[in-house]
Amino acid sequence: NFYVYHALIFAGLALCVALPVGAMGRTMPLVFRAARGSFDTLGARAGLLYAANTAGCVLGAVVGGYWLLYAFDLDHIAKGCLVGAAVTVWLAQPQRPLRRAALVATAALLVGVVGLRLPAWDRLVLGIGAFRQHLPTPSTFQGPRAFRDDFLAGSRLLSYDDSPNTTVAVVESDLDPFDAYNAGGPTSRSLYVNGKSDGSTSGEDVLTTKLLAHLPALLHTAASRRAAVVGLGTGLTV
Repeated sequence: NFYVYHALIFAGLALCVALPVGAMGRTMPLVFRAARGSFDTLGARAGLLYAANTAGCVLGAVVGGYWLLYAFDLDHIAKGCLVGAAVTVWLAQPQRPLRRAALVATAALLVGVVGLRLPAWDRLVLGIGAFRQHLPTPSTFQGPRAFRDDFLAGSRLLSYDDSPNTTVAVVESDLDPFDAYNAGGPTSRSLYVNGKSDGSTSGEDVLTTKLLAHLPALLHTAASRRAAVVGLGTGLTV
């Protein structure tokens, strides 16, 4: 049922984004309709609207999708977008009763986001993906929360950061003392990039990262005094 599963995920996501995407598609036609004036000024009005729309799209992508991610994480930006959307709705209401109701909703949202501080996203859940979990476990059939708690048991988040194209997490985990790849330490540290482990201090990742250094050294016959390593994740290859 692999294809059925992903088809249902696609359908669910499509339903979630249908309303906001449809509203965004109707924005420009509605603005043009509201800004209609005499025929003599129609060209100037259309040019001004297109210029403002283009500038907003570019600035929104550069600032909201790039620059802000150097200072904030995704959950902070999502809260800011909620406040911005509420303020926009309030400003766009031409009638006083609707404007008053929108103002109350905006104020409540501001209090919730800024004053009460909405709970942060669980970064350990976002930082680790179950990409190697190919077979069901006993907790698989006990619901999402039970599976999450079982899957993340013994894992502690040491570092987390969202950048414009990557989410990086450093996670410390308790090791199985009977694991064949256990080097003897009680814990292991792993570097997760977009939910996937790209290196760790134990397990099969150690074999891979060490082999990246051993193979060139074995094949290179001359005396080696310098080496170029592409990427510096865990530092094991170096």
